[in-house]
Amino acid sequence: MTGTDGARLVSIGLSIARCEVIGCLLVMGCSPSSAPTSVAPTTTDHLTREQLDQSLDLARDYLLRQQTDRGDFHYQWHCLKGEWRDEPQAVRRAGAFWGVALMHRYRPTDRTQDACQRAFQYYRDHSREVLPGVRFIDYPETVHGETGTVALVTLALIELIRSEPSHPDTAAWRDQMRGHVEFLLRARQPNGHFASKYQPETGIPFGDPSPYFDGEALLALAKAARVLPRDDLAPLVVESAHQLYDAYGVQARRLEPDSPLTKAFYAWGTMAFLELYETGWSDTEPLATHAIELADWILDVHGISQRRRNTAYAYEGLGCAWELARRTGNQSAQKKIGQAIESGLVRLMTWQAEGPIPNEYLRQHAREIEATQSAGGVMNGEANPLLRIDVTQHQTHAMLLVRQYLYTDKP
Repeated sequence: MTGTDGARLVSIGLSIARCEVIGCLLVMGCSPSSAPTSVAPTTTDHLTREQLDQSLDLARDYLLRQQTDRGDFHYQWHCLKGEWRDEPQAVRRAGAFWGVALMHRYRPTDRTQDACQRAFQYYRDHSREVLPGVRFIDYPETVHGETGTVALVTLALIELIRSEPSHPDTAAWRDQMRGHVEFLLRARQPNGHFASKYQPETGIPFGDPSPYFDGEALLALAKAARVLPRDDLAPLVVESAHQLYDAYGVQARRLEPDSPLTKAFYAWGTMAFLELYETGWSDTEPLATHAIELADWILDVHGISQRRRNTAYAYEGLGCAWELARRTGNQSAQKKIGQAIESGLVRLMTWQAEGPIPNEYLRQHAREIEATQSAGGVMNGEANPLLRIDVTQHQTHAMLLVRQYLYTDKP
């Protein structure tokens, strides 16, 4: 997200925060434990499990190659020139830690374990505890902290704990995660949003909310409440989920049908809705309806299939929406979302360097790309040689979700 985009989102966000919530919620009548028969996606753009697995292994290796000697991650790699082009980008680099932690949970190797340990130590060394039990990230070369950085490091720690609950370092991971959770709770505002920034010296939250950071913080708290476990967080987290849906899913679209606020919140919000739906907590069933409604929006109004830049983030949300459609027995939504996922991921996977189905640009530059050891990185456009770490991370997570939900038993 550029500075201009961020300013625009904050400006629109202030207007939305003042809007009165209008409209009714559709309530689903299905239990979260229900599991109707799946409806497999069918499309001419066929995607196989073998292609997904090959692409995931390549992406994992690429993320590991981008880890610095310090333990964090490079931001951009030029796949033709073979050089890093780094910027501070604290949030996106923290997202790479989450991506590697996810790979360690679902496709573990000794290398992913080592990478996670080094990343944990880096963020542990660059965190501060001003108040007892409240810990935030003091990332180098940044003027102020960003709430999204803390949320993404929290998500990475959650996956580490879920991967290896008996590891000797699990206590340290939990301690770090608890501190970040307390920080996110301090950043939460009465309207369900989260302060977007914080002072690096004191950790005091400030700044207008960001739809990206709101969604990231919501997802982190939803997952942390289950891992710790902290059922006492349920009322706050569920309340935030509904408030943020009203802000970004209802009010934003009334002001602007193809709202950039809705687009920014979409994937993070949908992932959080699935996480909360799985808890069975009170008032979480309507979140399935919200997720499916937003899936229709991202497909029919925002039109991700016509977008020229990488839209892997949307498929993170769509994978979760498909699973919610399955759990609630909404077969028509399953079919529509499944077809969109399969055709969309086929297209995006052609943008992966040395991937199973490379596009014409990658084939034309195959020798240069091989020489620069760029295999597995994903372009932000079908002919863009700059490989951003967050683009690869989002596409990797989208493929993991699709592999987990749609392709478990599919050849």
